[in-house]
This record gives sequence, structure tokens and C-alpha cells, in this order.
Amino acid sequence: MRDALREQNHWFSQLDVHVHNVMTIYISENEGQMIPGGVINPKTGEEEKFTKGLLEKVWDTAYSTALTCLRKKDIRKTKDEQSRALKESLYDVCERYYADSGVARDWSNTVLANFSAVNQSQRRISATNHHSHLAKYDVYLSRFIHYCLQSQDSFLGEHLYLFEGLTRKQYNFVFGRIMALLREEKESINATTNNKKEKKSSNATNNNKKEKESIHRMLEGTSQHSREGIPEKVWDILEYFMSDFLLPGYYNKKIVDFDCQERSVKLYQMLQVLAPYGQEMQRLALESRERRRQRETISAEDVGILFAMPKFRNLGGDTDWKGTDGNRFRALYDNKQIEDLYAEMRKKKEKHGNRLSRVEKIAYNFINRFVRRRNATSRKTTRMRRQHKWAFDLCPQASYRPKYMPISNTGLQMLLPSFAKRDEKVKESIRRVQKLQEEDVVFLTKEGIDTKSSLAKHLRDFRYWDEFFNLKTVMKDKYPEDPRSFLLMCYQHPDQIPNAKRFGNSIFTDGYGTTALLEKLKEGIDKDLCKLGKRIATLKDKKGRTEKESEDLKSLEEQRKQMSLDQKKQQYNIPQKSGFTVMHILRQEDMDTLESRLDGWIKESRDISAECHDMVVTMQREFMTVFEQVRQGDPDQSRGRETMDFNAQLLHDLAKKWIERDMSVEWKERDMSGETRSQFRKMGKELMSLIEKVQIYETNLKVIGIDMGKSNIATAVYHDTSLQRVHMSNVKTNKKDRFKTLGITNKAWRHKSGQMAYTFLMKKRIRKFVPKLDSRPTTKTTNTERIMESYRFMNNQWENGTDAESRGGLKEAFFTGSYRKRKMFQNSRRQKAIANFVMLVLKGGDEKAKLSRKQANEIIVAYGDACPRHHIKGVAPAPNMPFYRKFKELATCVLVDEHRSSMNCSGCIQEMKDGRVFRLKCCRNNSCVRTTWNRDTNAGINMFNLLLWKTLYEDRPTTFSRNKKK
Repeated sequence: MRDALREQNHWFSQLDVHVHNVMTIYISENEGQMIPGGVINPKTGEEEKFTKGLLEKVWDTAYSTALTCLRKKDIRKTKDEQSRALKESLYDVCERYYADSGVARDWSNTVLANFSAVNQSQRRISATNHHSHLAKYDVYLSRFIHYCLQSQDSFLGEHLYLFEGLTRKQYNFVFGRIMALLREEKESINATTNNKKEKKSSNATNNNKKEKESIHRMLEGTSQHSREGIPEKVWDILEYFMSDFLLPGYYNKKIVDFDCQERSVKLYQMLQVLAPYGQEMQRLALESRERRRQRETISAEDVGILFAMPKFRNLGGDTDWKGTDGNRFRALYDNKQIEDLYAEMRKKKEKHGNRLSRVEKIAYNFINRFVRRRNATSRKTTRMRRQHKWAFDLCPQASYRPKYMPISNTGLQMLLPSFAKRDEKVKESIRRVQKLQEEDVVFLTKEGIDTKSSLAKHLRDFRYWDEFFNLKTVMKDKYPEDPRSFLLMCYQHPDQIPNAKRFGNSIFTDGYGTTALLEKLKEGIDKDLCKLGKRIATLKDKKGRTEKESEDLKSLEEQRKQMSLDQKKQQYNIPQKSGFTVMHILRQEDMDTLESRLDGWIKESRDISAECHDMVVTMQREFMTVFEQVRQGDPDQSRGRETMDFNAQLLHDLAKKWIERDMSVEWKERDMSGETRSQFRKMGKELMSLIEKVQIYETNLKVIGIDMGKSNIATAVYHDTSLQRVHMSNVKTNKKDRFKTLGITNKAWRHKSGQMAYTFLMKKRIRKFVPKLDSRPTTKTTNTERIMESYRFMNNQWENGTDAESRGGLKEAFFTGSYRKRKMFQNSRRQKAIANFVMLVLKGGDEKAKLSRKQANEIIVAYGDACPRHHIKGVAPAPNMPFYRKFKELATCVLVDEHRSSMNCSGCIQEMKDGRVFRLKCCRNNSCVRTTWNRDTNAGINMFNLLLWKTLYEDRPTTFSRNKKK
């Protein structure tokens, strides 16, 4: 079975690549249109939106057409003119592709006969990949804008001098405002566009004016400090560029509703403009690699200069050249093969994460410094900016790697006869399964169970799965030895079914490993939805639905939606834990500040009105009453301070009462002026602000704030009440008085998880089997001839790599057991690294410390929810969600809204600005002694403070609120 699936996977992986290539050429030739002439509804005869469902049908047609062409058969005629035109166009592209790219068409009919049923799910996956590619329209649009702001040939060419005169920081700010408009203000601008269509034509001019004004406000709607030095004319040019050129095509109804056809056409038009620039960037990149190779060349003259230096010459007498690598390096050093020595050391450094011995590190650094100084003096041109982000494709390129194939029960049963023709053991297994199924039918009939029921189907499918994959022995919850008794138990006791495991409807295989999808039987709302959905699906005519069925379906869908929302909200709340307490502490100086501020309000209120003065006096009495309640308690002398329980809570509730008092009956009965009301409410908000700034909490459990990032994939900050009291004071601190932090750098993650070693070995493997892969012709073009040239090159590398060290090409490189083992080993190292890093954070950075499961579960982790779910180009991918799941498994992990957590200073809770050094923030408050912050550390402190505040008050501080009024 393994060999049969391996062969099936090999053929399908080739077919998947060829279908992707055919679709790329087809879309390129049709200038972005997937169906020439648009999508016409056969019932109405009018053009309709090209949805994801239609996209899947196009990919189904592409797969079937590619198979038909491989078999050299004629395509089937259909009554639908569009379908016939699509098939004929795809068939013509397939014929030319197979002829020009050199694809062997001697595929076995046994393999091709079963592709239609087995790989139906994979076709949906391919369509989803293409759909996701089109969904990144914002990314291509940003590249297009970036190109327009740099190129003389763009729409902004005559105004380019304005942007060339900007500094790098000013340019980034301008470009950032554009992207904020595209991504954050889409809904508001789209609403403006829709309202414009609904109103009368006489108001069209006014609406268009309002739309431009909103764009202008968005582009320049920032503080004067941020826009300092940027000419006002820049904003005028951008207003024209965005409102008159880009937005009409970007924010129309079809694009917002995601019309695949519309997006594909616009994307193609954009790429036609960008293609020459992308090719130029690729040429510069090749030249840059060539210059790097020349810079790393060490001539005989350079070797003589190196050995003339005493420190380098004395390395020959060092005794630390030990081990296999050390002996090899010593031999290269003695033979004065310095260029080879430098290359070998660099490979070891990249593979093992700087694991060089003492003498190896000295030699490497010596040669590296020499090469850099020599190149610095001989450099004739300025260093080129990295332009890899201009490397774009028209369609997502298929990877020449084994594909995971979902195989359904029906697909498996269709595959087995073809496997049985080549293997007698498979034929015997099929006979054994059929005999057991006949006995099962007799048993079901005897027990009165319908042989067409879902339970009977489960037993019928189980026989195949257990025979060929032996799933009964590998399940975590062991399956009963007798499946018939298990089936009978589920039939007689339906209430026990939710606890019973059943098999899913698919397996996943890449030819070397097999994974079964196990599910629980549906229960609750999902079970009712499944039953109702099947009942409604049997009605061919939608008008045949009864009103009750439609209402039930709508009600169940709303319930399931509400359940999913409740589950999502639950991730932001601390679970019910016994013994977890939080106390918000106000120091004596904080109370004095509040009292003095209240005295100031009394003096200020005299100038407003007598009525306002009376209200402030009443406020003071209420404040003093609460203050006395705080003072009357017994001070906790064991902690060496004077604090009472819930002192901050009482004052917080009082301030909230003042803010909301104008809605009470008492205030409505009194005829008070608007100025008095607003002034009184302003005083309440100021009091609330003073309380919110004192972020001092005492907890009985350990609390950790974690901020995920790029350079540091995780920064953990540990809460400590005593350190928080020092942190909130206006006194400069030493290192011992600051919070304990632990940062996991991206470099440490790549090393521990084995990414560096895996990347090195994969590059080495590709060089071994396909050494000329780096010279592949570009696909960053809309020219079909150049695209075909690239595909022809790759297809020639499939079986045999030209001038390769080992024969076999891509097939031997990726479709053998050694590749699968290396990939599995890498996955194991990744999971182990996640577990080790999570435990290191929970232990506080002490690797030797012991932490039991119970102790870990009592730790509260405030985990930032704004972690990037997709890796950022130029930065190694960080496993943010796997980290979150691991923290949730071991500790009490709670998501925290990261809004303004990196923007507000954790010391004075005021907005900060970017510093000159990357990842550093500077506080704008001149009276704050915490002038400079590492943004990740500052965010980590704000994380646990926000969590503890929410635990007490069930909301967020005003300065961190999303609906804060500026």
C-alpha cells in the first residue's frame, strides 16, 4: 500500500505542477480573464460575479482537460457555450505546453484512471491557493504605489522631485499613510461610494467632494510633529492620485465583493506595468550575487598578505585544531588554501549557528575583516538597496515537492482495484473486507438497524481503514476489539455517542506517511444542522423548503455563530480559578495627589458658577467618605507599607459614578446648565485618568506578559509588585530595580528549531541533484514565451539534473525516503524547541529549575493577540499560534488586546514617539524619567497591567481604549 500511494503521489505532484503552469499561461494569454467574455448566468443571461465556487469549477475543468490531453483524447462537448469555450482554450494551451516544455506523455493509464475521484479535494485546495493569491491584491497595489513613487515613468513622474527630496523617515511616513487609507478606511470610503450611487444625481458632485475631503483628512490627519518637513503639495498630489486614479478601480462594488474575474484582470494590468521593473531588479540581484562572489575571492597575493601578519601566521602553531572539522581546516590552512578555508568555515557557521571552536572563530574573523576592508577600498559603486520584494508572480507558483493528497473513502475504494492488479496481497485484503462486510449486513439486519444509516456506513468504511491502515491500534482512545458491539452500543444508547470516536472521511498522504483524520460524532447544534441540511439538500427545488425548515436553519446558524463568538470572547477572560486574587494599590502619595487635585477643582469651580461649586463640594464630601473608609482599616504592617484592600476599587467606582451621573434621575430633575454638566463630567474623567495611571497591582499568583514580535519572536516580562511600585515612581532605576525580562531572539529560534541546519541541508541537496536551479529563467513576467522558457527548464530537471553530482533530478531529491525523514526530523525539532522555550519562559529563564504541571497551571500568561499570523518577508517565520497553544496547554494563557500597548509608555501611560534606533521608543512626557523604551519590553509590561485591570474592572483603561476620542 505504501509503494502504491508513493507512486500515486509522484504522478499527482507532477500533474499539479503542470496544471498550475497551464493556468498561468492561459490567464496570461487572456490578459487576466479566467473566462473570456466574463461570467454569464445561464438563467438570466446577464453577467454575474465570479465567486470562489466558480473558481473551483475552473480548476476542475483545468485538471480534467490536462488529463484528457495527456491521454490524447478529444474533449467532451457540452451544451454550455462558456464551458465549451473554456475547455477548448485550455486544451489548446495544454497541447502547446506539453509540446514546448518537453513533458513526457507516457503516463500509465492505471494511474490516470483514478485521478478524477481521488484528487477532487486537492483541486479545491489549488483553487483556494489561487483565491488567496488574488486576495493579496492590497500587496500588489502597495508595490504598484511604491513603484509610482520611485519611477520616472509612472503617473507621478513629473512630481517625482517632491518625493525624492524626502528623507527616508518622511518617505516611510507618507507611504504608511497611503497604506492606512487602503487597509483601514476601506469600509468608510466604500460606504461613501455606495451612498453616492443611492442619492440623486444632483448630489453627486457634493458626494465626490466629501469623498476627496475624507481622503485628504486621512492622508494628513496626523500630528504636526509627524508631518514636519513634508511639503503640503505632496498631500495634494497624493489626494489626486488616490481619489481620481486608484480608488475608483479599487473601491468599487465588484472588488469589495471579491469578484475573482475583476481582480484577476486588474492584477494582470498592474503586473504588466511592474514586470519590466521586476526583471530589472532580478538582473541587479544576479549582478549583486556575482559581485559578492568576486568579493569573496582571495587571490595568491592576498594569501601572502595574510600570512605576513604575525597574528594570522601564529595560528599554525595553535593546538586547538581538533576534531574532524578542525583537522580538515588545519590541512587547508597549512596548504594556504584560504579561499576554500573561508568558504568551509562560513558553511559550518551557517549550518550550526556560529558553533566554531576558538581557533576557527579567530581565523574566520581575521579573514572576514581582511576581505571587508579590501572590498571597502576597491568599491566603485554605491551599495544597491535590496529589491527582493519586487520579485512577484502572476499566479502562485507550484512547488516541486510531494503534495499531500486527501483521499476520501470513496476514492480509496476506487484506488484499491487498480492496486490489486499489481499486488496479490491487496487482492486478498479486499476479499477479506468484502467477506466481513457481508457478515456485517446479516448482523445489522438481525438487530433491526437500517443498512443505509450513518452507523452502518461507519462500520462499512471502518473495515477498509482497519484492514489497510490498522487504525484500531494507533488511536489514542482504543477502539473496541469488536466493532459490531460498539455499533450496537451507539444504536441502543444514543446519549453515549458524543463520547465515541469515529473515522473521518479522508486520509492525508505524501507517499511516505499516512495520517487519518479522526473526529467525534456531531452533537448539539452541529448535529441538528447536519440533519436539517441533509433534509433540505434532498429537495431539488429551493421553493420546496417549508417556512419552518428555513426558520429552523436560520435559527441554528445564528446559535452556532453566537457560540463561536462566545468561545472567542472566552479566550480574553481568565478561567474561573480558585484562590486567584488581584488588588489595585494606591500609595499614600497617590491619595495626596487626588486630594490636592480635588481642592484645586473647588477653587476653579468658583469662577464657573455657584451651582458648579456646590456640586464640586458634594464631590469632595463623597471623596472624603471613601477616603475615610480606606483609612479606617488596619494597615498591613507585614508588607512595610500602608495600603488597604480595594482602596482603588472604591475610588474607581466613585469616578465612574460621576462620569455617568448626568444620565441619572437626580441630574435630570435639576435644571443645570450644559457648561456645569460638561465641567463636572470632565472632573470625573480627570479623576478616572489619575487612577488609571497608577498601575500597581498585587497578586497571589505569578503573572507574565508576553509580546510577540519579529527580531524577538517573544519577549516575556514578569510582574512584581515591589518593582512595579518603583517603576511607577518618578525615580530613575538601576538594573536590579527593573522588571525581569526574557527575550527569545529570532536567531536563537532558528538555531534551536533546526531551521538553519534544515535550510543548509536542503540547499546542499538541491545543489547535489539540480545544481543549475539558481539559473532558472525568470517567471516575473507577463510574456508567455519567457514563462514557457522557465517551465521548459524545470521540466528538464525533473528526471535528471544537468551536470549534477548525483543523478535523479527533482524526483530523486524530493521523492525519496531520505527527504521525508529529514522533513520529519525537522518537524520534531521544531515541536521540541517550542516546548523548551515555553517551559523556559514559565521557569523564569532558569533551565535547571523544576516546575510541576500543577505549578505551571497556576501561572497566568497575558499573551498579546496582535501577533502576525503570517511571516513577514525578510524575517524568519515565527510560530506565534503554536506558541499560544503550548502556553494554553501548560499554563493559564489569556489573550490581551494589544491596541496601543507599544504606543503608550508603561511608566506615565502617555503616548510615545519612535526613536532614532529601530525598536526603541521615546516618551513625549518631559516629566517622565522613563525616557527611552525597548518597545517589546514596554508592551510586555502593558500586557499584564491590562489583564489585571480587566480582571478587576471588566473593561480597559481610557488611554488604551479603541473608541478613545482624540
